[in-house]
Amino acid sequence: MFFGLIQQSATPQLSPQEQQALTQLADIQLPPAVSPWPPSPLLAAIVIIAIAAIVLSAVLWWRKRRVNAYRRRALRAYLELREQQSDLNTAQVISELNVLLKRTCYSALPTTRKFVSNLHGEPWYEFLQGALPAGDSCSSADIKLWSELEYGPNRSENLNALFNFSRHWILRHDSKRLREFCKPKGGAN
Repeated sequence: MFFGLIQQSATPQLSPQEQQALTQLADIQLPPAVSPWPPSPLLAAIVIIAIAAIVLSAVLWWRKRRVNAYRRRALRAYLELREQQSDLNTAQVISELNVLLKRTCYSALPTTRKFVSNLHGEPWYEFLQGALPAGDSCSSADIKLWSELEYGPNRSENLNALFNFSRHWILRHDSKRLREFCKPKGGAN
């Protein structure tokens, strides 16, 4: 009996007007999906900052690459000299290494030309050492090796040490220290 009451109340009798109104009802209209454009101000700021950081990084990388182009040219010349080492005697190799390092100085800082072109012997080797970063200087034995090899016997292991030092110097010298080393000493009138 109880089920009979529930069934009767579950299906109410509708009048013809109510049935007509019910057939005219449309389904619920959902709003359109939220568009990703225009972005929120926070997202726009993040995108702008990211693009600016990428552009700045690219500009700094390009500038550093352009500034260090002379090092790449010097390393190519170094490798060519290294290949020709067997065709040259010790004095020619040392002379070519000196020319290469002086050209590297000129390219790094063109104002050093007058100062560096007059250097030879011990002052030149001290200049090379002075141009390396503070914690990266060569030993006095390396400097002595340059002068000994110019007039000493042809020893390939010593030449290899000079080649290694030259490569190290090309890669690691500091242009700011070159500039400081080339400043006139004392007061100029």
